[in-house]
Amino acid sequence: MARHIAAMLTLLLIALVSLCATARADGLLRLADCQIVDDRGSVKAMGVNYVDGFWSFASDGKRKAYLPYLDALAEAKVPFIRMAFGPWADDKPDAQPVPQIADFVANRDRYFERLDTFLADLKARRIAAVLDVFWNIDPYTTYFGEPVTASACPDSRTAAFLREVVAELARRHGRDPTIWMIEFLNEGNLGVDFPRAPHSRADLVALMKGLAAALRGAGDRHLVDSGNSLPRSAAERLHQRQGWAPDSLGDFYRALDDETPVDVASVHVYPEIAGDRPWDGDDVLATLPRLVAHSRRDCRPIFVGEFGAKDPMLEESFVARIAQSGVPLAAAWGFGRPAFDPMTFGIDARGRAQLARIGAGH
Repeated sequence: MARHIAAMLTLLLIALVSLCATARADGLLRLADCQIVDDRGSVKAMGVNYVDGFWSFASDGKRKAYLPYLDALAEAKVPFIRMAFGPWADDKPDAQPVPQIADFVANRDRYFERLDTFLADLKARRIAAVLDVFWNIDPYTTYFGEPVTASACPDSRTAAFLREVVAELARRHGRDPTIWMIEFLNEGNLGVDFPRAPHSRADLVALMKGLAAALRGAGDRHLVDSGNSLPRSAAERLHQRQGWAPDSLGDFYRALDDETPVDVASVHVYPEIAGDRPWDGDDVLATLPRLVAHSRRDCRPIFVGEFGAKDPMLEESFVARIAQSGVPLAAAWGFGRPAFDPMTFGIDARGRAQLARIGAGH
């Protein structure tokens, strides 16, 4: 009898281990011991921002236009891109409704169908995506004829539409391992609290909470990152209504640790912003090891969602310092058609050399 019981317990243990392994082997990134991990262990990767590829395809349907860029990424073994789903539009508070937003609202199904195609093309090349859902939020309030703060009001038409989009994304791709992380907007923290800013940090937190609830409520299991840039040099003082006096290092951490419901804290790093954080002098990259150490205490890993310089051909030493800083994920700005942005590199010889440096960075 004892042997039978022992055998049954062994089989039960094996079944439980197998069940746990099956439940976890879904290919999605997750947090474990405050680190980003996948089914094979901790994740460390360097990718690129490639936003104009899907933006153009969503508008004109010309799939062949972006395929050479995906092929170049695959050839250089760049493991992921950061991309945007909803269209770009002017985010000035007094901007008039723009055709891109009207098209997105009226033809949402077409956008999702083209997203399905784009993600399938990424998957075929073993490239993942960090997906920014809206990029800019304010143009939606303009379209719906509501105050610019309406996105933070759960009963507004704007907020209802944004939640619908997020829920549909979750229903279609909520367990798609091609998507590594979800973010809702780009650099939202730079548009809050300063004099005459249309939003406060409380608005941003309310917006993010509503969208995160919609995402999780529809069954999405992806990590969510903030999409933020480095906090402004006076972010916490401005939040406390103390003016533009430079933040201390403690203030900086408080601004970084806002109450947005995210798994991963995003920062964007450019040498041009060096010098406004006195504890690191003129070296903005020196901030990254500090952030990594802080993130381990805060249990929110750091994603460098953008890094770059005015010259899109990044120096090898710059890429190396990003890679050596300890951040698990980083994405260079930016890759795509050079006509899209002066800081963009393409698929000519120089661009491919840049991709090779980035592909080797992880």
